[in-house]
Amino acid sequence: MKIKKEMIFSKKIILVNLIVCILFLISLVSAIPQTFNIHGKLTDSSGNALSGTYDMSFRIYDAYTGGNTLWSVVDQSITTDSNGVYSTILNAINLSFSEQYYLGITVESDDELSPRTNLTSSGYTFRANVTDYLDATKSYEISNLTITQKITFAFGEIIDNIVDGWIRVTGNLNVTGNIQADNVTANYFIGDGSYLTNVNGSGLYVPYVGATSNVDLGANNFKINNSVFFVNSTNGNVGIGTTTPTSLLHIGTGVAPVLKVDGSGGSGYPVSIVVSSSGNAITFTGGSSVFSTETGAGVFRASNDVRFQAGVDVEFGTTADIQMILKTTSGNVGIGTTSPTMKFEVNGTAGAFNVNPNYAGGPLLNT
Repeated sequence: MKIKKEMIFSKKIILVNLIVCILFLISLVSAIPQTFNIHGKLTDSSGNALSGTYDMSFRIYDAYTGGNTLWSVVDQSITTDSNGVYSTILNAINLSFSEQYYLGITVESDDELSPRTNLTSSGYTFRANVTDYLDATKSYEISNLTITQKITFAFGEIIDNIVDGWIRVTGNLNVTGNIQADNVTANYFIGDGSYLTNVNGSGLYVPYVGATSNVDLGANNFKINNSVFFVNSTNGNVGIGTTTPTSLLHIGTGVAPVLKVDGSGGSGYPVSIVVSSSGNAITFTGGSSVFSTETGAGVFRASNDVRFQAGVDVEFGTTADIQMILKTTSGNVGIGTTSPTMKFEVNGTAGAFNVNPNYAGGPLLNT
């Protein structure tokens, strides 16, 4: 038995649908049900109305013929009246209605009725789910929002409670007011930094790993923690513990020791001072000693004299050839020997010790 499909759209039905659409757009108090009504009339191939109960299947496609099945309900029991007219509601339609859809109907085991029905404005009222006229008192959740124009917030409104997510801007971000943030981490900064003012965040740092050029701090001074480390951009002086360095390197913490050189882990001299011009290599001012070590060795200044700490010999010459030695433990002086047993001992060849007899001021040698 061939069944003829005929869709019925009386003036009354059109009027009712129009009223429903208008009311729907006026108020979006509740969520839109994912359903819509289907009205039709079943006739046989001769045009005679079919009255009774039939299993009908409804499918929504993305093409007028062929295409893909986007939604379907199979063998839904439909009852027609004496004129063959039926009305049913299609439920749980999970389509966005953002493109053109087509409805196909199959009755019992017959082939799908042809042609498919072009779903027009009635079905597309589902698109009101993304309307601009959302209820301001309601909350809405959107999984993915693409905006081609702009978002305008009322005065005082904010974007809040973004948990473990991002607001990503792929183009330009133009802010005419202030941006306030408790903690900001950026991989890159583009620009000269002229708009960065009052930066005092504890997490501020310069990620310089992998950079191919120098960090330019400009013409201003560089300071860490007030006076811990200071660089004067005018004269290039560096101060540690002072913000007024008077030399290229000025250490002025006020707490001794101010400088420690540990060369135990390397080779060569722990401290090497090279002077390429005239003048003193090292000048000592103030204090009571020049050197002091934990073992008691050292050189001290007492009044205008130079005093050597007991237990350390004073040697003149090289390590392999000591010409003169002063034993600080015994007070003995040795020339040509490193272990004098007398207060003054000379060890050498004949003529190693010479007394000039031409001096007329008195005895040259008393014993």
